[in-house]
Amino acid sequence: LLYLPMFNSHYYCVIMAGGVSKIIELISNGGEQKTKADEFIAKFARIYTPVVVGLAIVTFLIGGLISNDWATWVHTGLEILVIGCPCAIVISVPLAFFSAIGLASRNGIVIKGANYLDKLLDVGVLITDKTGTLTHGSFEISKVSAVNGDEEELLNYLYAAECLSKHPIGRAICHNAKEDKYSSKIKNFEEIPGLGIMCEYEGKNIVAGGAKLLDIEGVEVEPSVEPGTIVYCAVDKKYLGYVTLSDTVKDNAQPMVDLLHSRGVKIVLLTGDKEDNAKTICNNLGIDSWYSELLPEEKMNYLELEMKNNKKAVAFIGDGINDAPSIIRSDVGIAMGGMGSDIAVENADVIIMNDDPAKVYDAINIASKARNTSLFNIAFALFIKFVVYVLALFFGASSWMMYVAILADTGLTVLLVLNSLFLLYRKVDRKI
Repeated sequence: LLYLPMFNSHYYCVIMAGGVSKIIELISNGGEQKTKADEFIAKFARIYTPVVVGLAIVTFLIGGLISNDWATWVHTGLEILVIGCPCAIVISVPLAFFSAIGLASRNGIVIKGANYLDKLLDVGVLITDKTGTLTHGSFEISKVSAVNGDEEELLNYLYAAECLSKHPIGRAICHNAKEDKYSSKIKNFEEIPGLGIMCEYEGKNIVAGGAKLLDIEGVEVEPSVEPGTIVYCAVDKKYLGYVTLSDTVKDNAQPMVDLLHSRGVKIVLLTGDKEDNAKTICNNLGIDSWYSELLPEEKMNYLELEMKNNKKAVAFIGDGINDAPSIIRSDVGIAMGGMGSDIAVENADVIIMNDDPAKVYDAINIASKARNTSLFNIAFALFIKFVVYVLALFFGASSWMMYVAILADTGLTVLLVLNSLFLLYRKVDRKI
């Protein structure tokens, strides 16, 4: 309930489309994961509390023995106990991270645990998928190339093969097709991640997908070199031809690259698309390196290699079912929540609800604000308590000193809690 008002109408509509109850559950559980700051505070409290109690007792004993004014030093010892109470730190620091999760949700980012804020700050490499992540994933057929037979026959079999597919390419191919006409006649449908589709339609075996799949099935294909995404089709081992689909780069793909580079984050593209397309998009956006024509398991291999060769955390961002294994394996898995598959969203640590790739930078920026707020709270609390402790040593007998001690405890706690809560209303700027 705390986070429901934080979603503006745009993100709320997006979330409703994907299942509001699930997203609320993810956010609600987000604060349960401990951050490094939480662990530090737990250890700090275990040491700090007995130290303060011991300090109060020692001050009382030494002061009483020297001055023989036990009443005054009992009062001073109690003041020190009040001053040293760690409530301000113990409450405000976890609240800063909890507020950061709320700030992220207000900006269309679901972070499943406060511990992932720490991991986001440690990201040194971002590995990204292409289709649906850097590009819109809203393909359109730009060219139909029939090799054996006519275009109508080629499209008819492609419609049949792709009518049950949930992949953006399959949905694009069937955009103008009457799917009910085909779906009831499909048998033995198999969608092979990273390769394509095999099925039986009206007694004929259809293979549709990349050149690699047709080669595995023993169908000779001369790969096309023209720009765009190519889907080949064969029926009963007979090669019919291919269609070319075009896709466009998202407006915020370039800002994502520039902003992350400004933080020293290396960006690597892993895609199942052909090399020419990967090279073009990387050169245009300034992505550091790329690997193309990859199967999901091959993406995992490159991810493992990056994780092995980098001391900092490696994040992976994707949207499809093909990306789910890499999302799970990475140090920080990020999924596109708008168009992303259910399995990718379910297994991601961070979900971007409006599919804006530049939100990756926003998430890191929010994590930085959370850490800065928590560090300020710790430093400010310790400074104030030290100053008031010194005052108590000199003015412990004064009637007003206990009020100052209470302010150093309860007043300081309220002040720092408010500082943590104000994080909810901070602006997330994109500055290089």
